[in-house]
Amino acid sequence: MSDALLPEGGIDSLTRLYNVQFLHKVLAYETARADRYEVHLTMLLIDVNHLRQVNEVHGRDAGDKVLKDLGGVLQSTVRNVDFVFRFGGDEFAIVLPHTDLHGSSHVRRRIMDRLEPFDLPSKLGAVNITVTIAASEYRRGSHFETLIREAEVAMMKAKGRDGDDTMGVPAYV
Repeated sequence: MSDALLPEGGIDSLTRLYNVQFLHKVLAYETARADRYEVHLTMLLIDVNHLRQVNEVHGRDAGDKVLKDLGGVLQSTVRNVDFVFRFGGDEFAIVLPHTDLHGSSHVRRRIMDRLEPFDLPSKLGAVNITVTIAASEYRRGSHFETLIREAEVAMMKAKGRDGDDTMGVPAYV
């Protein structure tokens, strides 16, 4: 995808990743490619667990540092043909062209391995940052919004009924 497709303001100012508006443009493009060439397309949704507590205990600057550092880890973990986005306040999305759900589990595992030592030092000790990762795979002929919606449903399942992650277990649709 060329930089000409990047809309003005398509970068999140905090993390320097692509923003959610650009996600829609990329998904429209990549779902069309997946349909035309009959290739797989998967999306990961990554939620930072308990970021609100980090902000409350350590301050908003600490929470922002977590988001920036995590964004860097995500960007450095994926292939150069993948796209990493800041999806929302404490969520990220990764679009994996030419990747099915099984292949996305390898990406998830690499992310989890890279995040294992990811601690936020503070004068109150270290806060272990965990994430929950959900995945959905594009079905030919469906709208890209369906891919997003299914990833969000998988995230809700992973987090449980109360919206709180119990073990950081990834879910797949």
